[in-house]
Amino acid sequence: MKHVTGAFCPDNGRIYFVGGDYGGQPWVSSYRQETWSLDVAERMANPRNPNAGWRLEYPYAGFGGNSVQPKHPDYVGWQWDAMLHRFWMIPGVMDITTDNPPNETPARASDANFVHDEVMWFDPFAPPPRRWSRAGVDAGIAYTDSWFSWLDPVKRTISRIGLGPKMQVLDIATSPPSWRVPVNLPDNSRGRKPSIWKDYVAIDLSGRCVYTIDPIDALFIRIDMDSGAFSERAPPPGPLETPRAANHTHIVFNSRHRVVEYLNLNDGRLYVYQPSENRWRVAAVDAPNGRKLQARMAVYDPVNDWSMWAGGVDVPNPDLLFYRHRRP
Repeated sequence: MKHVTGAFCPDNGRIYFVGGDYGGQPWVSSYRQETWSLDVAERMANPRNPNAGWRLEYPYAGFGGNSVQPKHPDYVGWQWDAMLHRFWMIPGVMDITTDNPPNETPARASDANFVHDEVMWFDPFAPPPRRWSRAGVDAGIAYTDSWFSWLDPVKRTISRIGLGPKMQVLDIATSPPSWRVPVNLPDNSRGRKPSIWKDYVAIDLSGRCVYTIDPIDALFIRIDMDSGAFSERAPPPGPLETPRAANHTHIVFNSRHRVVEYLNLNDGRLYVYQPSENRWRVAAVDAPNGRKLQARMAVYDPVNDWSMWAGGVDVPNPDLLFYRHRRP
């Protein structure tokens, strides 16, 4: 499993997952278009039951009629909006496959029930056929190969870094939402543009910043949400393979303990960054049965205070890793 994006819903305490690549029946292709959610507390209370806590929120084949859903999302932006009480799905990569249900074509274009390259909303509390809806705006410019984006609840904007590399901002206070003109990223300390368009970002809403890793130049970057300034922090620990490391930099912001957590796929260690000290530490956690820690998806649950790490491709990974931070 890889490229799945998860985000926490504070209104019901569940994590919601969209897109990515994993197996399923009867549709076995990548670029999954169903929507799942997980109750972490329920899953932790039933460790021997792999189905505990999971719920299918929207099926792969949809509901027909007037229903809509994203058409084969891969890695996409996925943010909870506390004002609207719904998620935003921001392309991102949306692909095609021949493994399609009735009424869905293999074309890179929208069908009646399957929407290609548009911003969409997901309301977890609507009747199932109406949970997905169009937001009324296209995917914008320079979005190919972009992954994470972040919602600023103060400015009412969503920012996304894409090819170029460029940053584009979606104004979500307007109706319909509208894209601003993309702007180039500033040069990093190596004299190059940061290579972060398809990498994770860790969002610190109270600190008004986001963190991300440039895997090509091995830089850990803080982006100020107010000024837009980029600044470099303590280098990311462990080995980074290049260019393969692109989109392997899985990080989350732990809002309860105010740290960044980073699982390095190459050395199999979980690291914790303390912003107040500008310092990384190795977390005391081991993989089960002596296996190397790995994950291709990460998300933090602030209510249950667990970060969740899952997935793997090169080496199959059947495990979910839940990590609870403790100060050293």
